[in-house]
Amino acid sequence: MAEMVDKISKTVCNAARVAKTKAKKLANVTLLKISLRSKEVDLDECFEKLGRAFFVQAAKGIKNDEKIADLITQAELICEEISDIKQQIAEAQDSKICSHCASIYNKNAEFCPYCSDHKVVATPREAEENDQETIEIE
Repeated sequence: MAEMVDKISKTVCNAARVAKTKAKKLANVTLLKISLRSKEVDLDECFEKLGRAFFVQAAKGIKNDEKIADLITQAELICEEISDIKQQIAEAQDSKICSHCASIYNKNAEFCPYCSDHKVVATPREAEENDQETIEIE
């Protein structure tokens, strides 16, 4: 009887440990997705300001405005942050990022489910990793 209780106890502890790990992973992914959405909103606002500034400058006949250059730089930085966050989400979910539309998708998919007609291709980094795996196997 004691062995059975011990076995059940170990099983419950292992299940709790797995649940804790999965919950932590889910919480981290959720926080990353919230951060991603916030950055996407920032980018939309930056694009709106950029469009407004460009329109005003074009209407006045002004070229090469410093404000527009600053907004472009800001948008580029936000795009890099978005890319980094998506990469973190993809790694946490053991997924990949579409090279065409930048959507996160199942790593085993042959076609991106978001832009469906684009066959998934390995990124240069993935191709290099696959080459290394092939070398190690041989």
